[in-house]
Amino acid sequence: MGYNTRVTHCTLSQSLKAYLRTIYFISRKQDTVRVKDVAAALQVTSASVTEALSSLIKSDLIEHKPYRTIALTPNGFVMTQEILHHQRALFDFFYDILGMNESEAHDIVSRVGEAMSSDSATRMNALVKKLKSNKAILGLPNIRVPLNEACVRQTRCTMCKYYTSMITGNEL
Repeated sequence: MGYNTRVTHCTLSQSLKAYLRTIYFISRKQDTVRVKDVAAALQVTSASVTEALSSLIKSDLIEHKPYRTIALTPNGFVMTQEILHHQRALFDFFYDILGMNESEAHDIVSRVGEAMSSDSATRMNALVKKLKSNKAILGLPNIRVPLNEACVRQTRCTMCKYYTSMITGNEL
């Protein structure tokens, strides 16, 4: 199509990242994602959603035709996974290692997570794994199960519950 597809996690705005995450989580809950679903989840107007979708289409992150469903492209799926990976790295650190409550950890992740590079997220994950494996040596109290393992075991991880509650409007 001639669009620039060289978009990275770091060059995507916080707002567009929120749209990608929302599309991803809605698609996990229901078969189709429509503009009105995204608008309701993010509490914005349909016009705002349409404008954001236009940017995501140009970046080859979603597919959408007017009055049709929205779907992540393979690039969009990979980008969304990277965004979630960054957030999980931070959440694991604040929640599992520092022992913050879920709400506080989510608040910090929402403020700092958007600025984290891929390299930083990878390093943060490595640090969290190392600290968890050495918890007896370090004397860290009650380190929790990593979110990534919870997801692998097909259980509902805390991060998934958080975003699902954002989309549905239900409390955790």
